[in-house]
Amino acid sequence: ILIIFHSFPYFKERKSSHLTNTIFLYAMQPQEHQHHQQPHHHQKPYHHAARSFLQKHLAELSEVKARRGEIHLEVADILNIIGLSHHHVSGDQDEALRFHKEALHVLKCCMDSSSEQNKKASILKIIAVTLTDVGNVYSKRGEYNKALASYEESLCIFQNFGDKQEASS
Repeated sequence: ILIIFHSFPYFKERKSSHLTNTIFLYAMQPQEHQHHQQPHHHQKPYHHAARSFLQKHLAELSEVKARRGEIHLEVADILNIIGLSHHHVSGDQDEALRFHKEALHVLKCCMDSSSEQNKKASILKIIAVTLTDVGNVYSKRGEYNKALASYEESLCIFQNFGDKQEASS
């Protein structure tokens, strides 16, 4: 899974890329670190470290929203990190979908409010990656038509970037 994330330029460029990889490191902790409380009925049990990771990023999300406002790229970045953690670690696909969709909303608002073409292009790439994440969640939930629609929208964005890069060369 880590290889997939490293293949996207988005994760190489973003300052929080190491946080995304941390999600998977927490998932690989030895079994004796598991939290011994009963999980919610819709969640798989997950490690105490993963719970700490989520709590830390939820607190960071609140702090960043207070400092930068609800609509900011840093907010979207944290929302996606939390969504990835729910998808891959806790297995809570409802929460994963909620956080990724909120990130999409923030990203689209950021793109609409930006006047710089380069910044819009960068945001659009992040939207494409987030749409892939949404597709992965739908796939895990067995909602294959919705997954396919998300993947196709993401692919369309990436293909448009390829066309534009070739035209500018």
